[in-house]
Amino acid sequence: MAYFNELPNLEYVNRFPNTKSNNETVITKNIFKRAKLREDLAQIVSGFEYYNIGDGERPDTIAQNIYDDPELDWVIRIANNIINLNDDWPLSSNELYSHLVRKYGSEERLEEIHHYETLEVKDSYSRTVLPEGMIVDEAFYKAPEYVAITTTPSGVAFPPEFITAVPAAFSVGLGTTANTTSVVTVGVTSGGVGYDFVPTVTFSGPTTTSQAFATCTIANFTVDAVTGLDSGKGYRSNPSLTFSDPSTPVQATATCQIGTTGFEAGRVVSINVTEGGLGYGNTAPSILFSYPPLFLEGALFREKSSLEIGNDVDGMYIDTTGTYLYTTSGIGTNLVNQFTFGTPWDINTITATNSLDVSAKFSYTSGIELSPDGTKMFICGGLSGSFLVARYDLSTAWDLSTASFLYQTTVTVPGGIRFRSDGYVMWVLNTNSPDGIDEYNLSSPWNVTTKTFNANYSIEGFTNDNGIIGFSFNSTGTKLFACGLTGGNIYEFALSTAWDLSTLNYEFSLFYQDRASTISDVYLDGDLENLIMCGGSDDRLYKYELNSRATAIAVLSNSSIDSIVIQKPGFAYTEAPTITIGAPYPSVKAQATSNIISGGYVDSYTVTEAGFGYMSPPTVTVSQPPTFSTAIGIASVSDKKVVGVRIVSGGENYDAPPTITLSPEPNDEQNLFVGDIYQVGNTIWRWNGTQWEEKTTEGFKFLDSGAIKESINNKISVPVTILEHETRINEIKRLILIPRREYLSIIIKDLRDMMKYDRDAVGVVSSRLKRTYNPKLTGV
Repeated sequence: MAYFNELPNLEYVNRFPNTKSNNETVITKNIFKRAKLREDLAQIVSGFEYYNIGDGERPDTIAQNIYDDPELDWVIRIANNIINLNDDWPLSSNELYSHLVRKYGSEERLEEIHHYETLEVKDSYSRTVLPEGMIVDEAFYKAPEYVAITTTPSGVAFPPEFITAVPAAFSVGLGTTANTTSVVTVGVTSGGVGYDFVPTVTFSGPTTTSQAFATCTIANFTVDAVTGLDSGKGYRSNPSLTFSDPSTPVQATATCQIGTTGFEAGRVVSINVTEGGLGYGNTAPSILFSYPPLFLEGALFREKSSLEIGNDVDGMYIDTTGTYLYTTSGIGTNLVNQFTFGTPWDINTITATNSLDVSAKFSYTSGIELSPDGTKMFICGGLSGSFLVARYDLSTAWDLSTASFLYQTTVTVPGGIRFRSDGYVMWVLNTNSPDGIDEYNLSSPWNVTTKTFNANYSIEGFTNDNGIIGFSFNSTGTKLFACGLTGGNIYEFALSTAWDLSTLNYEFSLFYQDRASTISDVYLDGDLENLIMCGGSDDRLYKYELNSRATAIAVLSNSSIDSIVIQKPGFAYTEAPTITIGAPYPSVKAQATSNIISGGYVDSYTVTEAGFGYMSPPTVTVSQPPTFSTAIGIASVSDKKVVGVRIVSGGENYDAPPTITLSPEPNDEQNLFVGDIYQVGNTIWRWNGTQWEEKTTEGFKFLDSGAIKESINNKISVPVTILEHETRINEIKRLILIPRREYLSIIIKDLRDMMKYDRDAVGVVSSRLKRTYNPKLTGV
């Protein structure tokens, strides 16, 4: 339905040139007749829908899309009061921009400020104190305004633009742990000024250290002196010294040969050093040959003691070290006597020390023996027809004055007594004819009351000497020596099984009566170098030198055996003896101490152990000084000040607190920033970065939480350009109301009703025609 079709007609005077009379008229549409929506219909919200006009759309295209009828465009225009499409209908973006350039004359003008608008401002309670969209002037937008000043007002002292940088300062504490001194605390005594960065922390270094070096000299295979080569540096305590090891000692060995004919037969004639060894220093070692089968052959009398050893001495015991001598008496005082050797085994250095009266137990004593530890003493003899062995205990070893009787046991006519070294066997010389040795087993060692008779072994049967009055064994139990009164001999026996008298075999005899009338007992010294006998009419000791074993001395060269020289060739060797050479001295590592002086330098060395076995000067190693390292720390900064230093490593070997350097240097601290405010009384200045500006206008102020706040107006308002303003207006036009289809019939009917003339009105011919005023007929 076309809008103009619904307009009523006007009978209007014909003004065309071809008119024929003044009252000639034409019929035309009354374009001055206007229609609008009924007010009650416009109030029905649900009767309309919003529509956003797109670029290029027109009322008729929209009517076609909505109502399927482009001629209903007038519905859209009436509903939105669109009279002039050029002014009331939105332009496309391109059309709008071209229109504005034509309207304002240039593109530059479009960027000019059209007006200023406020932004919404709320207080802390979210209440709106300034609504959005209010149009304000340029003065509001620029408020508060400041004007730069060129001179400082009188009486005003503006704060400085910069504060001079100040380096931080610290206190450092040291602590000693694990033999070194390190940084343990760092205190900030002044945080400084101007640290707008985290500086690098650098500690000064500790005392540097270096190792000392030394050398040494030797004399007689020992360290003689230590001399410093380099005193080192930085020692906190005397360093230790370590010497290289001396040479390892080596045992020397040798073999020998014996002669086979003539005078040399059975004698050592040569010695071959098979290993010179090492570690003997300057002292020749002992050279011991094994024994020949016969000990007594070749024995030579050497001396007789000057001191009597008792009255009618009939028994003797000498300890294995040759220090103590004990004797018993056959008749007379019934005393047991003790003597001490001034020099072991030297019979002319003995002195009487103690005696023990045993007359309560014996009328005579014929033999004596002590245990190896010197705490048990055994005496044999007789009393009133009884023959006894008695035990005495010595509370102090080897001291006869501390002896006390313990118990006794009976035996057969004893002439001497000996024990096996472990105390389980006792032998008693039985002087009944024929002379022999009774053997007893002891179930409890050294306890003679637990004896059990085992056997009697004849001595007389081997020697035809019925005057055997004393006997003794060598230390290994492989030899037995007996004193014969009838023949005036010392008899030598061999035991093929040690301590087993059933394996006894006679070997040799030594005639003594050319030196002593009667010998009552006999002993060999520990090294089997001498035979000591006791007795004689003058009760003396007699010493025979045993020459059957060869002797020799070693000749040294540079701590080794170079050769061995024969002293005595020995007697009666049936085969070459073995040679036992004394052990070399054990090697001993040298030791020394050092002394340091101020500065940690090693000043001197003192040899505390010269050591032994050095064939050449050993290397000397001086212990390392303490390690040194520089402390490490990390600074922490707050408010442009150093507030702490965290110790990452305390370093080592500090002897004084180190200094701390921070890098880079702090900066002069900027004290003023653009926008900073300074106020004196009611006058306010603002720093613009280069100079002060005085405030001349106030910003928007409002009360918030009991305080007046002032806004910077360019933060709460914005400028709007001509282009923005015109674009907004154009955009507003795009939103229109579209009546719903169901209301179209009502709108069309209303339109038709509105277009009818009132029949009672002047000039109305009909509801669709009205005759207008004709000025031609009135002369106008």
